[in-house]
Amino acid sequence: MYVPTFQMLSTLANQTVESTPIVNVDLTITISVILAVCALISPICTSLINNRHQQKMKLLELREEARKEDLFYHRNIYENYLKNAMKCLHEPDTQSLHDYAESYALALIYFPHEYKDSLILINDSIVKRNGIDALSDLNKLSEFVRKSLSK
Repeated sequence: MYVPTFQMLSTLANQTVESTPIVNVDLTITISVILAVCALISPICTSLINNRHQQKMKLLELREEARKEDLFYHRNIYENYLKNAMKCLHEPDTQSLHDYAESYALALIYFPHEYKDSLILINDSIVKRNGIDALSDLNKLSEFVRKSLSK
């Protein structure tokens, strides 16, 4: 049986230590490389974050603009209906009846469901030339319009 001696083991250990190259790291070069990498990555990250923020802001602006347009459109329908209904009650001529019929059709489409019965009652009162009932129902309906437009 072969038993290595101490001298053989120490020689083998010295050869292994000497054969592995020791990397001498220069700290100034390492820091320079790290700073260069950060200088390249930082503007990219900043522009990505900024672009995402700008995209979110634009989406919010578009939603707000659409909401305002929708509110303005509904407001126009509500106001035209009330105006033409009052004109029809006070000056029932052919033109005012025609204008009322146009605004009534749009009002049936765009008023909330819970107010459609009121619209139908007002229309029946106008057709029957019952101005007192139509006027009282219009006053109730105008409260809804005022509340919905003040939101």
